[in-house]
Amino acid sequence: MIYLIDGYNLIGAWHSVHLRDPEKEKKMVFFLQRSLRAADSATLYFDGRRRFDTLGGRETHGAISVVYTPTGISADAVIQHVMGGYKQKKSVQIVSSDREIQKTARELRLTCISSDVFMKVLYAGFHGEDVYVKPEAMSSQEFCYWESCFQKKVILPK
Repeated sequence: MIYLIDGYNLIGAWHSVHLRDPEKEKKMVFFLQRSLRAADSATLYFDGRRRFDTLGGRETHGAISVVYTPTGISADAVIQHVMGGYKQKKSVQIVSSDREIQKTARELRLTCISSDVFMKVLYAGFHGEDVYVKPEAMSSQEFCYWESCFQKKVILPK
C-alpha cells in the first residue's frame, strides 16, 4: 500500500507527541518505520520547515519519504495535486482529516482514511492487536444534507 499522509494532521491525532515538539517529524518517521508493513511505503507532507523556505525540501528514510512544501504552498494543496497522478487507485490510500482533501480523494475515487482512524490502526498493529475501527459518524450538518436529498413528499390519492 502507498500512503499519502497529511503530516501535521496525523501528528495532531497522535497522543504521544505534541505539535510543539521540535522533534515531532522525526518521531513520526520513526513510528511509521516501525508500524507499517514491509511492503508499504508512505510520503508525509508537511508545510515548509522554515519561514522563508522558498524551495521546500525532501528527505528519504527507507520506505518513508518526507516532503516539506515551499513557503506559500500548503501541504494540503500538494497532496491534492499529487493524488491525481495515481492510476492504480486500489494501491493508494490518503491519510487526512481535512475535508477538502477527503472531498478531492472521493472525486478521484481514492480511499481516504481520517488521521484518528489511521492512528488507531497503526497502534493496534504496533501492539499486535486486532482492531475494529468503527466508521466515523456523520456530522449533523451532513445528516441534514443527505436527509434533504432523499426526503420526498409523497401525496397519496384519497
